[in-house]
Amino acid sequence: MLGLSRRTAWGVIALVLLTTIPFLNKPFHIDDTVVLAASQNIIQNPLDPFASDFDWFGQLQPLWKVTTNPPVLSYYLAPFVSLFGYNEIALHAAMMLFVFMLGWGAALLSDRFCHGSVWPWLFILTSPAVVVSGNVMRDVPAVGLGTLGVALFILGVDRDRRWLLFGGAVLSGLAALTKYSSIITLPLLVMYPLFVNKPRHIVWIWPIIAILALWCLQNVVMYDAVHIIYLLSERRSEGGISWQDKLYGAFLVVGSCLFIFPAILVRAVWRRDWSMLLILCASTPLVYFAIESYLDDLAGFEYLFWALTGFAVILLLLLDSIRRGIAFLWEWAGEERRDSLFLFAWLCAPVLFSVLFVPFQAVRHLLPALPPLMLLSIRYLQRDSSPRFHQTLTILLSVLLIAQTVLAAAVQASDYEYANTYREFARQAERTWANDDRHVWFAGHWGWMFYAQEAGFSQLRRGGEAPREGDILIVPNRVDKGAALADNPDYLSHQDKIESVEYNGTLPVRSQNFWGAGFYGTISIWGRNIPYRLGQDVFLEIFDVYRIVDPAFNQPPADESTN
Repeated sequence: MLGLSRRTAWGVIALVLLTTIPFLNKPFHIDDTVVLAASQNIIQNPLDPFASDFDWFGQLQPLWKVTTNPPVLSYYLAPFVSLFGYNEIALHAAMMLFVFMLGWGAALLSDRFCHGSVWPWLFILTSPAVVVSGNVMRDVPAVGLGTLGVALFILGVDRDRRWLLFGGAVLSGLAALTKYSSIITLPLLVMYPLFVNKPRHIVWIWPIIAILALWCLQNVVMYDAVHIIYLLSERRSEGGISWQDKLYGAFLVVGSCLFIFPAILVRAVWRRDWSMLLILCASTPLVYFAIESYLDDLAGFEYLFWALTGFAVILLLLLDSIRRGIAFLWEWAGEERRDSLFLFAWLCAPVLFSVLFVPFQAVRHLLPALPPLMLLSIRYLQRDSSPRFHQTLTILLSVLLIAQTVLAAAVQASDYEYANTYREFARQAERTWANDDRHVWFAGHWGWMFYAQEAGFSQLRRGGEAPREGDILIVPNRVDKGAALADNPDYLSHQDKIESVEYNGTLPVRSQNFWGAGFYGTISIWGRNIPYRLGQDVFLEIFDVYRIVDPAFNQPPADESTN
């Protein structure tokens, strides 16, 4: 692998295989359905990835208006869909490339900023944020492309290699066309040449600008508008989700998905870094009371534990980076100080973006913060040259890494079971309920939508055809049911409930149930959600099956203003 020792390269490959192969058959989950819909469009018309209409909110809308991200991942997956169909193993195997990119980029950055330490890429690749996010979604591909792109660009600046600069910029541009939030890499690629006094290399950001310009031109030609401008003007955050929800959610993600805080705390105490510890001790109670006050004393132990842990990690790294950054700006000298300031700016970019611009907080929104956060953490730990401390640190980091890896595997296994309820029940319902005398309908989206449509069921939607007497309607408990049932809240009470099928998990951990666990949405208004809940053994999903006895379905016409 370019720039890495053979030992490190094989270590990255082995760890990626270890964390991904056991879950290759994971059912399609959450937003996978949208990505695969765009891939199907690309197979039919490569120039128009958002050609079809799509029902994600309870009514048909142009996919161009439904999706919130560009289609590079769908283009990548389209050939695999053509060859293997919607085979979960094949498509998840294809997604492994982006995990390799993330590990490769993290290892290159560790060579540059952490003296080749293995800890940054070990902790990143075994984080629950990466392991559990291994779906057919855009988040891991975007962070993999972006991390490797930044690493190659930095390597190109340091070595004055144009092909590395070009390659890094191209990967960064592709990251931005995988997930719009990856545009945060652009200011980083401008900033680094300035910091190292090589401003002439800034010109090499041109591939990013060219890639984005071509995408915008395609939007204007095909849709008479620019997609990202449409999203910013028409699809702004809704639902009253406040900045506190997103800020506390960011703390939750950092604390629960990177087990690095004990090592940072031990180092601060070992070196008697009293100023940082004093600020930490003074500010932590304030954050505690702020969270308690915001959540009306309903935060709970796990919520507070992970949120305060994440806050402590960010605060300590913030204080250390500011201290060193001020010294660099004051003297404009010192490579170690300069690098700390750059990495701190990198960390701030995804955290602030997730708080200010995303509609709600989720683990996947903080994935781009993992590389700079781990690099800053290891740099802080490496400053103590005492052999005794390094021995203690190695033991502590090893214990933390094992604990993090075991937890990530457990949460991924639980998420696998949750996703599998939709695949399993759709196939079971097809065998049980579908026949020539009646039709089967469903409500809800995410992975359930994919498998229900694969089984031949029809989606209940606003403005669409209504079920007939004798038809079957299946309504899951967990997923969003969309506008159709929301517009007709009494509809189900008029039907004959045949049965309720409950799925229970084998592990006492939950990733997404809205009873406190919300890996894909840490939103307190849904009930103090944290990325995962330990010791929780509530049901994974309940499917309610109805026979239609009152086919009257008062559906308002589609409201175009919601598009």
